[in-house]
Amino acid sequence: MLKLISITALLTVCFLGNDVQAEVPLKKRPFARSELATGFQHSLLIGDGGSIWVWGGLEGASVGTWPQLEVASGTPVRMPGMVGAVSVSIGNDFSLALLANGTVQAWGSNASGQLGTGSTNPSLARVQVQGLTDAVSLSAQGNHGLAVRADGTVWAWGRNSSGQLGDGTTQQRTTPVQVVGLTDVVAVAGGFNHSVALRADGTVWAWGSNSAGQLGDGTTQRRTTPVQVAGLTKVVSLAGAGSYTLAVREDGTVWGWGSNAYDMLGGGVPNRVLAAPVLGLERVEAVSAGDYHALVLKRDGTVWAWGSNTHGQLGDGTQSQSAPPHPVAGLRGVVRVATGFGAHSLALGRDGTLWAWGNNSRGALGTGTDRQLWPTKVVGLTHAREGAASLGYSVAVRTDGSVWIWGDAYQGTHSLPAPVSPSPVPGLTQVVKAAVGDAHTLALKQDGTVWSWGDNGMGQLGDDSGSVLSDTPVQVVGLTDVVAVAAGSVSSLALKQDGTVWGWGANYSGQLGDPSFENHPTPVQVQGVDQVVSILASIDSSVALRSDGTVWRWGGYFANPVPQPVEGLNSVVALAAGGTSFLALRADGTIWEWREDGLGLPPNPVKPLLGVVAVARNDSSYVALRADGTVWVLGTNIAGQLGIPGLVKTDDWVRVPWATGVVSLSGALGRVLAIRADGTAVSWGLNVTGQVGSGISPLHLRPTRVPLPRWR
Repeated sequence: MLKLISITALLTVCFLGNDVQAEVPLKKRPFARSELATGFQHSLLIGDGGSIWVWGGLEGASVGTWPQLEVASGTPVRMPGMVGAVSVSIGNDFSLALLANGTVQAWGSNASGQLGTGSTNPSLARVQVQGLTDAVSLSAQGNHGLAVRADGTVWAWGRNSSGQLGDGTTQQRTTPVQVVGLTDVVAVAGGFNHSVALRADGTVWAWGSNSAGQLGDGTTQRRTTPVQVAGLTKVVSLAGAGSYTLAVREDGTVWGWGSNAYDMLGGGVPNRVLAAPVLGLERVEAVSAGDYHALVLKRDGTVWAWGSNTHGQLGDGTQSQSAPPHPVAGLRGVVRVATGFGAHSLALGRDGTLWAWGNNSRGALGTGTDRQLWPTKVVGLTHAREGAASLGYSVAVRTDGSVWIWGDAYQGTHSLPAPVSPSPVPGLTQVVKAAVGDAHTLALKQDGTVWSWGDNGMGQLGDDSGSVLSDTPVQVVGLTDVVAVAAGSVSSLALKQDGTVWGWGANYSGQLGDPSFENHPTPVQVQGVDQVVSILASIDSSVALRSDGTVWRWGGYFANPVPQPVEGLNSVVALAAGGTSFLALRADGTIWEWREDGLGLPPNPVKPLLGVVAVARNDSSYVALRADGTVWVLGTNIAGQLGIPGLVKTDDWVRVPWATGVVSLSGALGRVLAIRADGTAVSWGLNVTGQVGSGISPLHLRPTRVPLPRWR
């Protein structure tokens, strides 16, 4: 996916803001290079001496800092050992850097051979793309790389499932092969499964997938060799992403073709198989395309944006989708812009300042990490009784019966900004327990009734209203005498005082215990299990702990709606879930794990730890609460979920500093939430949507200056 391809010299920026560029003959233009690039999780910037500065991301190998950094910084740091870079580009979990000597270095994932090493073996260090010399321009796409050589030929490597390498085949290539029939090329770009090239004569050529018309030849036919984009001439700049392409012509207009998701091509049509102008844009210098939004840099140094705005990536102070393009407020004197697969934007000023806005996923904006590597006090929350953590948000029940919530409780389905510190849920009192799904929440009141709010697309709110969303709590129909609740991704469970289990919402895997596999907008009783004392729900699985210490499960990968015992488990006293993994804590203090991902393996013991009273699981680590109120962790630290900075992984239990006096805990994707005996809460790990509750916003709705060190 191309972040920025501009037919301007890398460092010659003095002409921006005037019309000199439009008068330069195309043949005399330099090859396209980019000193600024963004990806889904991280960003790159070329500095003094060809150094590369990097920030954001989770695994060091993906962002080019391995093994020096396991979790990349949330502010720019100099990439170890890199000098002489003149252009950078980021694809899908891999990156490319063009050096002044004409060679190309690569790092990141290599499952499709996109590192160009002659194999698909992973590498923990940057590697040189084999057989590629005299390179003058490059672009990293979805899972393939492109490079232009000094003789104007184009070379490609990596995934080729749609012919995106342009060699006339669909065979994956682990070293560069020449794109058939292209000469005099000055820039390359493309999207996930297609590629485009700009020739010195101003024509554009494309190849690869064409399902949305992204090749611009008037058809939707796949091409394994280049075809000319019809009716488009005098092009000076290209950018592509996903399944569409944008081009800037010499007259300063912007043209687009391919998929029209988020109306980035204009006109309200789903796709364009021929290039057409994007209305409302003129005097444009360069363009940058992302999967969800696009940016242009105008000749006067202003930046304009349009497309999806769910994370504030348009920089207008809102999260509302925008069409047509409009200026990003407060930006002047800009010389580079970049966006990509992630929902964030960057702009580099003529004075060397860098500005960022949008989603700060994994610290990709460079304004400061969105992770909390140490246990951090949840801002403004006291008298907490218990908490629950989900993918993008957290909730806590206070001793006064109120419910407090922070993070993105609607997972992008709502236009309101996600609160980054706790705020009360209006109208809820006398609550004793809460549970969270992907985008819906359940609250159990003292009187045994259940209330819910959030997404209701599968009937998971249980109010039989037929609405797809409720901003305010609604009562679940027909439920009384409830003592516990649990929430799956899009389903809900309730345990009644008589030991029966009731479910509502999605039932596509039989997670409601109903063999009809039909969704239910109101509760139905789960058949075949009774005397239940605890319940649990995960993605599409349901689990119950009976009074005899046995564990029963239904739904899940095998879509079995009839509750079955988990073989080999007895004397169980507590349950926990994380993704497709489940944990059972036995009376003897041992922890057992089983998975619901189709492997069908029996429960296995987790490394023992004395004195455990509660457990939690997230994507790559285990969390245990001991009777003395201390918290212990085991696993990897990709998002800071171990709560110990500098610790890459641990194969033995390690105590988390500053997490003391804990009485309950909850785990979610890359994050932990713990409630202390004094009624305060602490959290650590991933904070993409503010789910840690530290009061530090993971979104910047307007451009914010990045604290660059002395990078030039």
